[in-house]
Amino acid sequence: MEGSALVYKITGEEYQTLMKAGYDDLRHTQLFTADTEKITGLEITLDGESYTLTAKGEDNIFLTGEEEEELEGDDLVTALTALNLDSFTDQAADGQEEIRIKVLLDSETHPSMEIVLNRYDGESCLAQVDGQTVGLLPRSQAVDLMEAVNALVL
Repeated sequence: MEGSALVYKITGEEYQTLMKAGYDDLRHTQLFTADTEKITGLEITLDGESYTLTAKGEDNIFLTGEEEEELEGDDLVTALTALNLDSFTDQAADGQEEIRIKVLLDSETHPSMEIVLNRYDGESCLAQVDGQTVGLLPRSQAVDLMEAVNALVL
C-alpha cells in the first residue's frame, strides 16, 4: 500500500482526554515488570531475618537452605507480580521497612531488581525500586507479599 497514509479518527472527548494526559498517566503502575520465568533467585529480608531462595526451573519451585528443600512458590510469585502503585511520588522513605526483596534475573541487561516496601500509613506503603522511590501502593498488597514469604519459609 505504497503512497497511502494511515488516518486515525478520535472523538472530541478522546482528544480532550489525550491532551490532558501527563507523565504519570503514561507510566506503568506495576512494580515487578520482568518475566517471572527469568527469576533465578530471591534474596528476602523480612522481620529482621534474611532468606535466600534459588529458583529451580520455570514452575515457581524454589530451593532453600543447605538441605535444598523444594518449596512451591506460586503464591509468592503471584503476590510479587500483583504489586501495583496507586499513585506516584519521589518522597523519601522514612517509615518502617516492611519487606525487602531482591529478585535475581537471568538477564544480561538487568540481572537483578530490588523492591523495598516501607510503611507509609495504615493504608499505604511507600515503594522503592532499585533505590529510587516510585510511589504508594495499598498496604494490603505488602501484607499479601509478606504472608506469602512467611508461608514459604516458615
